[in-house]
Amino acid sequence: MIKKFALALTALSVLAGCKSTPEPIEEPTIIEIKFDPIRNCYPIEMLQKIDIPEVTKTVTAIVLIDNPPYEPIEREEERVVQLEPARTAYINPEGVEVTNICPDEPSEPATTAG
Repeated sequence: MIKKFALALTALSVLAGCKSTPEPIEEPTIIEIKFDPIRNCYPIEMLQKIDIPEVTKTVTAIVLIDNPPYEPIEREEERVVQLEPARTAYINPEGVEVTNICPDEPSEPATTAG
């Protein structure tokens, strides 16, 4: 009985030793993917520049000046109120105003022959 138990234990240890030995793993192959970056902005060369003038409104204001012991002095004044300041806008070929304009790309430095 002890012989059978020792034989079974030896067989199990041999099988366990075979299963626990890892096989060598080969190095993964790295594939480099090259692509052009996607631009989500418009180059300024393809846009049309338009100048939008300021929006103003002329209003009439009534000014009351206290003048005791006499009647208050009432005077009308016209004032120009600016509703929107003047600005520069850029539109794309479809005629839609765009705000995402690509920044100027730095020019490559010129090499000098020596």
